[in-house]
Amino acid sequence: MSTNAFATRLRADFDAIESKLPTDVVSLEARRGAVHRLAEWGLPALRDDEWRYTNLRALQGTASLRPRTDGASEQAVSNLPARLPGAVRLVFIDGVLATGLSDELDVDGPLTRIASGVEGPVQASDQRFGLLNDAFAVDAVRLAVRGEVCVELCFFASGAMPVYPRIELQLQPRSDLTLVERHLGAGSPELLVNVKADLRLASGARCRHVRLQDFSAAALMLDQLTARLADDARYDLVQVHLGGASMRST
Repeated sequence: MSTNAFATRLRADFDAIESKLPTDVVSLEARRGAVHRLAEWGLPALRDDEWRYTNLRALQGTASLRPRTDGASEQAVSNLPARLPGAVRLVFIDGVLATGLSDELDVDGPLTRIASGVEGPVQASDQRFGLLNDAFAVDAVRLAVRGEVCVELCFFASGAMPVYPRIELQLQPRSDLTLVERHLGAGSPELLVNVKADLRLASGARCRHVRLQDFSAAALMLDQLTARLADDARYDLVQVHLGGASMRST
């Protein structure tokens, strides 16, 4: 797909649902800026060294970039894994929090919801698929972490429409987080999943992050993960991909 064709498709899909995208997840100004920058950069080419071994044919064949905005039924979830003992579980269906399947957060507990995230300029073209998430994300995991806690995030894709999971975590000084992030689904074999995760670890914070992906053999997962560490912070990452035609993590 040429840069012009992708830009035309991107703008058309965004314009079609712009009014339905929540501005408390990503501001309208930031969404429009992301679309403009991504249309300008276009898709990576095989001649780009950083993308030479990434198969983007599945993205080119996706019927639409538009996410589901009407919400999915919790009945659509058919194969959630067994709960992790002692973990706080949050379940998202097509990128949106399923409150009936998720644990409630104690206001005095180790997890606190953050009202808004931090939006900043994107300088490098290898972050272009983070821009795609900025444009189309419909919900976000946005939490501050204090003390010691284990969190299980389950992202379930129920249909054929693209899914845009978004994770924003702020670990307070000397906090200790075990984070298990699962991506699974029963949707279209040629599913597009575009993840953006931003973790910020304050001084002395610790995070053990395990990411598990189990989609169909034809699915495409594009992922941008950023971890910012203050002095004496530690971040350990394990990623396991069990399916998918192409997986790209930046």
